Amino acid sequence: MRVSNKFDYFVNNYFATQRVEIMPYCNGITFTNLGDTTITVDGMILYPGTIGSIIGDSRTIGGNEGEILAKKQITITFPVGGLNPNLEVIQKIYV
Repeated sequence: MRVSNKFDYFVNNYFATQRVEIMPYCNGITFTNLGDTTITVDGMILYPGTIGSIIGDSRTIGGNEGEILAKKQITITFPVGGLNPNLEVIQKIYV
């Protein structure tokens, strides 16, 4: 399968435990903890920032040119607690 060399990206924020759809032709995805509680993304732990910092842990999963992510969904989990849970998800897709 040949994919375009052009890409776009989409940013969404999530505030509760849920399953998130992976967009078609997704080549890369970034998760950033912008909240005040620990978050897991398919088992990856993202810790919140330190006091006085807005940005916590961040992880990126990316493919090489022409590769797309085979996974169709991810599960994000917010444990009980925290006043401002917030996970930013950026998906890079070929168009």
